[in-house]
Amino acid sequence: MHAKNQISLTHKILYGIMSLAVFLAAFGAGNLPPARAQGTTAKTPTGAVVNISAEKGFFGAAREVTLHVTITNPDESSIRVLRWLIPAEGLTEPLFTVTRDGEPVAYLGMLVKRAAPTEQDYITLAAGESLSRAVNLSDYYDLSVSGNYAIQYDVASVELYAKADNNAGRLASNTLNLFIEGRAARAPEAIPAQMVSGTNTFNGCSASRQTDLINARNAASTYTTEAMAYFSANKQGARYTTWFGVYDLSRYNTVSSHYSSISTAVDTANPMNFDCTCTESYYAYVYPNSPYNIYLCNAFWSAPMTGTDSKAGALIHEITHFNVVIGTDDYVYGQSGAQALAISNPAQAIMNADNHEYFAENNPPLEITPTFTISGNAGAAGATLTYTSSSTMADGSGNYSFGVPSGWSGTVTPSKAGYTFTPPNRTYTNVVSNQSGQNYTATQTGGTTLLQDPSFEAYTPNPYWLEASTNYGTPLCTITDCGTGGGSAGPRTGSVWSWFGGTDNDESASLSQNVVFPNVSATLSFYLWIGAAGPGSDASDVFNAKIDNVTVFSANATQINSYPTYTLVSVNVSAFANGAAHSVTFDSVTTGQTVNFNLDDVSLSTVATGTFADVPTSYWARDWIVRLYNAGITSGCGGGNYCPESSVTRAQMAIFLERGMRGAAYIPPAATGLIFADVPLSYWAVNWIEKLFWDGITSGCGIFPLIYCPEDPVTRAQMAIFLLRAKHGATYTPPPATGLFWDVPTTYWAANWIEQLAAEGITSGCGGGNYCPDNNVSRAEMAVFLVRTFNLP
Repeated sequence: MHAKNQISLTHKILYGIMSLAVFLAAFGAGNLPPARAQGTTAKTPTGAVVNISAEKGFFGAAREVTLHVTITNPDESSIRVLRWLIPAEGLTEPLFTVTRDGEPVAYLGMLVKRAAPTEQDYITLAAGESLSRAVNLSDYYDLSVSGNYAIQYDVASVELYAKADNNAGRLASNTLNLFIEGRAARAPEAIPAQMVSGTNTFNGCSASRQTDLINARNAASTYTTEAMAYFSANKQGARYTTWFGVYDLSRYNTVSSHYSSISTAVDTANPMNFDCTCTESYYAYVYPNSPYNIYLCNAFWSAPMTGTDSKAGALIHEITHFNVVIGTDDYVYGQSGAQALAISNPAQAIMNADNHEYFAENNPPLEITPTFTISGNAGAAGATLTYTSSSTMADGSGNYSFGVPSGWSGTVTPSKAGYTFTPPNRTYTNVVSNQSGQNYTATQTGGTTLLQDPSFEAYTPNPYWLEASTNYGTPLCTITDCGTGGGSAGPRTGSVWSWFGGTDNDESASLSQNVVFPNVSATLSFYLWIGAAGPGSDASDVFNAKIDNVTVFSANATQINSYPTYTLVSVNVSAFANGAAHSVTFDSVTTGQTVNFNLDDVSLSTVATGTFADVPTSYWARDWIVRLYNAGITSGCGGGNYCPESSVTRAQMAIFLERGMRGAAYIPPAATGLIFADVPLSYWAVNWIEKLFWDGITSGCGIFPLIYCPEDPVTRAQMAIFLLRAKHGATYTPPPATGLFWDVPTTYWAANWIEQLAAEGITSGCGGGNYCPDNNVSRAEMAVFLVRTFNLP
């Protein structure tokens, strides 16, 4: 709440004279015709006059403190007064200034979030007309302590009178002095603020409304976090001055602290109590000394989730009213009123709830906090780099890149199973520029390097091979009698013969090796046969292949071919292909006659073929499509097809770009469904689209409301911007165009981006010296663009 200004002595005298004139008029002294100065226009309106009185000067604890309020229009023409700034329907605003023994008394009544006033919100007082109401002060103010109370009706607002009336925005009464005995306050009891993870409780809210409120609170959290980032970056531009007026260090610091308090309340208030029983026309209301109880009314439910006067913004508005947060007032409602207040009275603007809401909603956008890129090489393909509230994954060459808001501070930590990193992390403070070359050295601590062995021509999966022995011809056995090799079963150059099985009955042998499985589809393959099998071998003689002690293949001796005929075993082990180190174990259990199981050329095939039914080997972009598939960026369009000639939609593009930037295994964080009006939480690509927005790669396809157009095709001009922002960061600006393509003059809106895309070798145009900027991008063209932009293998 703000401290109301005391009325000047001059005003008191003036209002006293006016009140006396009204009093005399009531007794017939006002029957004389009004005096007019000849040759002059009518006098300038002065606005209404207000007088307050009470039947006695002492109120015991058991008596209601009833005030009589009379508002009179002394002008010669009618005036229009904002209905909620006079007690026409009770108090929904702090219309009185009340002090006890010189100390301010808290207002306990409701504070309401409304839309900007319209003509229907004003009450007309004809010339000489009065409006009288009785107000029980104890319903609205804290009169719990006995003392001498000074009470004055005091309202100041630029919206007090309809604009055409040209009256001043102030309505102040005489001061009434009363002695009041303390009594119990009638407002809801305050709930202490608790700094713990926030939960929600509901009263009279349907399931759908509960979902809306949860989403609104999440969106409010996003708003306040972004607002805090603005102040952390010490920005002082148009966004601040639009809503809080000319820059002043003290006011600036005050507003900055406000958003810290709002963010804490939004994120941690426990519980946030939502009451859906209100049927009034306004948005919502709260009682300032009763955190965190919020009453939602009709206008709230028809508001958009985000944007101007949104559900999320309304929650921010109401939360600022709580005394434990800020204790704002409602000097004005609506964007135009809030902007005017910032110009005319910045001190009130920084204590006005709507100004805080509109700054947070930032719609239309002003001064979006820039994003800077932190990039480098992690030292290991598929390494995860974790930083504040998010993470990214290095690509197949170990390269990584992610964006942070201006002024960001935090620590980046790389990790991958089986590796240590030098340095173990990097700490950043107040990032205000791109940070490139942020490299790490990765040292493998577990697993084995997968080696290619091309010498065995019968079966050559590529590119990864796991040798079954560290030294050719040396069996890896856990017991000394696991086989001697020799004879035709001895070591071969460039390959491995590993023997299993015991020379005695009921013995077993095994070999084991740690392997790091890449983050792609994988097949474990090996050759298996019996080196020597006695006539007593049976199904009890078993060979197993295990990963992390999970059996992925098992066969008995009678199911395995004897030397020199081999059994080729291929096992899909994609469930273990997660970039982590796994124990690969081969063991035998021989419970019958002596059996030697023989193992050769163990391989781990991790290269997908990229073969699609609709992409023949002769297709012009086949190699690019295969590379895109092998990089894990796409799995096609379904049914074994790629649909190369289909247009790329903006939704598909979000996935392509995020995977291109962050790697095939990247999974975006859960979305809110609150950013774009046409991308609800139920939309299949909402997580990817919102991540693209937060990365600063897109701002949508339209505002009022903010929309993304997810099913629209992407044009070649749009793609130039998307690709370069994804490659260089959200704040990247290309150099000026020179006129490289016939159909892209330097005045074309995307000319700079298109020419830079060509300069970086990502495109050479569409032929004949043209670029075809307004053509839709096909999925085949997209493969070429993405592979070249992100240098995919």
